[in-house]
Amino acid sequence: MDSAANDLDTIQLSAQNVQLRDSDDIDLGTSSLSGNLTVFANNGISTSGNVTATGAVVLDADFDNNGSGIFDHNTTLSTSADVTITAAQMAIDGTINSGTGTITLLNSVVGGGFDLGSAGSGVGNTVELADSELDQLVAAEVIIGSSGTGDITLSADIALAQSDTLSLVTGADISQNNGTSLQETTLNLNAGGDAILTQASNDVSHLNVTATNSSFVDSNDLVVGDSTVSTMLVTTGGALSQNGSLQVANLGVQAGGEVLLTDSGNALENLAILAPNQRIQVAESDGGFTIGTVGGISGITGGALTLNIFGLSTMMPGGLVSGLIDVSSLDIFVNGMNLNGSIGGYTDEDALNLINLLGLGSGPYEFNGMELLPTEREFAYVPSLLGQDFFAPPMTSKSITSRPVRQRVNYGQGAFYSDLGKASFLTNAFVPVQQLLNQEQGVEDL
Repeated sequence: MDSAANDLDTIQLSAQNVQLRDSDDIDLGTSSLSGNLTVFANNGISTSGNVTATGAVVLDADFDNNGSGIFDHNTTLSTSADVTITAAQMAIDGTINSGTGTITLLNSVVGGGFDLGSAGSGVGNTVELADSELDQLVAAEVIIGSSGTGDITLSADIALAQSDTLSLVTGADISQNNGTSLQETTLNLNAGGDAILTQASNDVSHLNVTATNSSFVDSNDLVVGDSTVSTMLVTTGGALSQNGSLQVANLGVQAGGEVLLTDSGNALENLAILAPNQRIQVAESDGGFTIGTVGGISGITGGALTLNIFGLSTMMPGGLVSGLIDVSSLDIFVNGMNLNGSIGGYTDEDALNLINLLGLGSGPYEFNGMELLPTEREFAYVPSLLGQDFFAPPMTSKSITSRPVRQRVNYGQGAFYSDLGKASFLTNAFVPVQQLLNQEQGVEDL
């Protein structure tokens, strides 16, 4: 039944596997298949009876891709496998059930897009699907679009009623109109251009993004998974965590809860986080990053900050460089580090390990131009690591003599360098830097 010359009006099927082609439009009556169903029609596919199958269902209502084929579904289509529907326009007023499989909706016109939320019949090459139509889809995952799809726009509130995963795929952009909301358990965004969904009422549990640039706003806690983006902005009303790696050149985060980006596969280049009084943990595998400015967010502001940098074996050019860190305590796990800029905002008198280097690498560790910002009480603890040397050229006289800056040594022998000289030590006590540098055992001029 695969002849291009076929021209059927209505057909009822009872078979194992069926592949049917029609030169015009075709209506599917009550049908039952114990295998796969594939139907190609040039000018439309409709359903007037319930259709069941046990295998994959492929319905292409615009097989010649001339933009005239409409998929008009009014009954029940069910299978235990994947469903793929391709058309220039779609009207889904009946259930489509793929069980634990996926349902994929494709625009037959190359470069044609999707308008999600609109109840119209489509404008130009855009397929319009209302939220009520998407609620008819029962699947483990609903996929809308492909790499050949144009823009995907959310023009009204979207909340799939019978699927926990929504994947939007396009070679262009994904956007959202003002005043709309998107609610879903898992949202996958795959765009050849930008993915910008920034309405405050969005509520997604898990987010995965592949795009040139992305910006996402979520009203509650959010978990981000595997994502590859040039510039990624994430705003949450609650906590931000991850269950996959972030390959992001510029990452900006504003969170109402703690920020736990601790995947060892993260590759970040430029980082900015605003999470006042919240715990922040960041892991990075690609040799360090810059604390800078991303999307209007500058530096790192939070509570206790832990930075875990894997794979950093040289002081420069890789390292933690630049930027303002305004936190209550700072723990850094590294093999070597070059830290430039200001550390400030410390007011917690109980934060004894304000700057606590916990790495076990060979170093060296260099601190350039470190200066505490004016606050109520300020201490800088720069501990040694079991015989490692620490450099501070130049630490200004203000940052060394005007405030209580201390050296903490963790059961090891090493040396502390500054513009005042070099001191060797063998102790586990807290020793003021000035006193350390004046000890007779090893002071040298630089």
